[in-house]
Amino acid sequence: MAAWSMLVPRLKTYSDANGVWRVSDDTASADLLKVRIGDLRVRVLDSEEAVAAVLATKEVESFFRDNGMREASTMIGIVPYDGGKLPRSVWHVRDVTVAEAFDEAVTKYPGVWVYRECIGEKQKLVNVRTRSF
Repeated sequence: MAAWSMLVPRLKTYSDANGVWRVSDDTASADLLKVRIGDLRVRVLDSEEAVAAVLATKEVESFFRDNGMREASTMIGIVPYDGGKLPRSVWHVRDVTVAEAFDEAVTKYPGVWVYRECIGEKQKLVNVRTRSF
C-alpha cells in the first residue's frame, strides 16, 4: 500500500486498530461520508442492501437535496432474480457517520466498500458499491 501511495501521491492509505484498511483519494471531497445517521434498522441480504439502506435514509436524502447531489445509477448482474425469497438478517446502526455505517456493513457481511464521486456541469454524482469476500 505504501508503494502504491508513492506511485500515486493523491492516494493515501490508513490502517486502524481493528485492522481495517482505507485508501482515500485527495481529489474527492467525500462530504457525504461525514453525514451523521441517527438510527437505522433494516432487514438486509448483504452489504449491498445495507449500503442502499444507508443511502435511502432521510439524513442522506436531505444532504443530497441540499448539496445538489444524487446517487449515480448503475446496473449490475445479467439475470434478474427474486430476492424476496432469500434470507435476510437485521442490521442496525445508531448515531454513526455514513462512512462508519458502511464500515459496519462490510464488517457484518465481509467485504470492502468503494465510494466514487463525479462532478458534472450541474450536479455531483456519487456511487457506492461493495464487494464481498
